[in-house]
Amino acid sequence: MTTVLPEEPRFPVPRGCPLHPPPCYSNQRRRGPVSRVTLWNGARAWVVSRYEEVRSVLRDERFSADPTRPGFPEVAPAVPVARGLSLVNLDPPEHRHYRLTLSRGFLPRAMEAQRPAVRADVGRLLDRVCGDGRPSDLVARLAVPLPALTISRVLGLPSGVRLFFERHSALIQATEPDPALLAGVLGELRMAMTALVCDRREQPADDVISRLAVEHWGADRLSRDEVVALATMVLLAGHETTSNTVALSLLALLRHPDQLAWLAEDPSEARVAVAVEELLRYTTAAQFFPRRVAVADVEVGGVRIRAGEGVLVLLGPANRDEDVFPDPDTLDLTRNSRRHLAFGHGVHQCLGHALARVELQEVVGAVARRLPALRLATEVGELDFKDDGFVYGIRALPVTW
Repeated sequence: MTTVLPEEPRFPVPRGCPLHPPPCYSNQRRRGPVSRVTLWNGARAWVVSRYEEVRSVLRDERFSADPTRPGFPEVAPAVPVARGLSLVNLDPPEHRHYRLTLSRGFLPRAMEAQRPAVRADVGRLLDRVCGDGRPSDLVARLAVPLPALTISRVLGLPSGVRLFFERHSALIQATEPDPALLAGVLGELRMAMTALVCDRREQPADDVISRLAVEHWGADRLSRDEVVALATMVLLAGHETTSNTVALSLLALLRHPDQLAWLAEDPSEARVAVAVEELLRYTTAAQFFPRRVAVADVEVGGVRIRAGEGVLVLLGPANRDEDVFPDPDTLDLTRNSRRHLAFGHGVHQCLGHALARVELQEVVGAVARRLPALRLATEVGELDFKDDGFVYGIRALPVTW
């Protein structure tokens, strides 16, 4: 049977509705699991947006995550500034080596131990929100500072480094940042992280950076620069995606007051945990990644993808696959969405997924308990969405209650 390929749009496609993936991906998915798009530079790439095929690509080592390979799909002009070591851009066995180095510090039990501190942070941040004159911006007051506080505590960052990163995280994560500004910010961050790693090697504490510096620096394991790069990577990965997911989840609840009211009736840990999985599915902040390039000819969904061809793996549209999630464009906090792909799949599944779940559960539960009458203080059309970032989100979320 010959698969009919859908028409070829230019990537990225505008969303239309800010809380839904572009409708063309749903149309393409219904016609076939794999389709072609044209990138900004005229290059062509494959898009995979159906749930089962997305899982298949992400666990297949014939698809490389290495952006230096010919044919790797670039969604914007390359920035001539090294952003440091990143697990998302490494293939096995190198990826396995670095991930195992970090994994002990991010086991679910260790992340669950962070819950009391996260709960206290959420409480303090909501105290500030409630003390604000109305409206209050939940991005600036909650969604940005909470993940920064949390990942800084896990890593062991002093407040000065945390605040510097918090101010510049949007620049670091942008698809087309100013190269000179980015180089300056990354240079300062690298210097601060290097000094911290050296300090923790001499005076270790109970944090991830101390373990990396004491247990893995030297003895043919990791160099000092690798320790610095890994710590910086965790800081980046542990903030931007969670921050935007918190903001998008709150917006989704505000756009569905019946769902917020249902949660407020019984904001128990069990009910909140189920609701968070649905919010992760529904919002899926990963926008222009994962990306892959085939290193061999591979058949996906009846389509042959040849070696050297780029592949865009779209988690958001895959999480709206009606064959897996009935009525997928409806937010249903009672739905069992644990199979969602918001954290990816396979060897590159998000290392910090357990920590992100703790943060989201604490935010959603606290908002349902303390601010059940929360509502937007502006029209959705007035909100400024991050359409140009690798991670989708909102720049400000003004609310009242």
